[in-house]
Amino acid sequence: MVTVMLAGSAMAASSQQHRKEIMPFLGKTREHFEARKRGLPRPAVTDGEAKLVPDRMGHFVAETTINGEKVRMLVDTGASFVSLSPRDAELLGLRPTEKDFIYRMQTANGIVKAAPVRLRETQVGEISVRDVDAVVHRAGGPPISLLGMSFLRRLAGFEQIQGRLILRQ
Repeated sequence: MVTVMLAGSAMAASSQQHRKEIMPFLGKTREHFEARKRGLPRPAVTDGEAKLVPDRMGHFVAETTINGEKVRMLVDTGASFVSLSPRDAELLGLRPTEKDFIYRMQTANGIVKAAPVRLRETQVGEISVRDVDAVVHRAGGPPISLLGMSFLRRLAGFEQIQGRLILRQ
């Protein structure tokens, strides 16, 4: 009977250890957690920050690198998704077909149709985020691509300090 209890305790301890192994650690990204859970190597994501200064109109414009290509983007916390202009989508090799434009999105320019896409890697300064959900909007949408919440919510945080926007991973 003692042996059974010890075996049961060992199994319970083993079960607890297994649960701990798949629990996310404080400060880890979703990518780190998913890789650890699946037994894969840690993704090459840097822990860094990017400091953005406002342009003369007070907007924060980020010089991003998406899938290896430079794209200038307006940081927009009111945009649900990273939103690519047709020109920037073409630069990235993203060419949605007519049937791909399934979203109707409210923008500052009115309602536009958009096609969902996934960006392999999006970098701003020292920050790198993989598999970012985005949309390509049709002509008539915002004239510049937007760095929206589908990227920003994957960060550890962002805040405005002394006139600068600080993004932290």
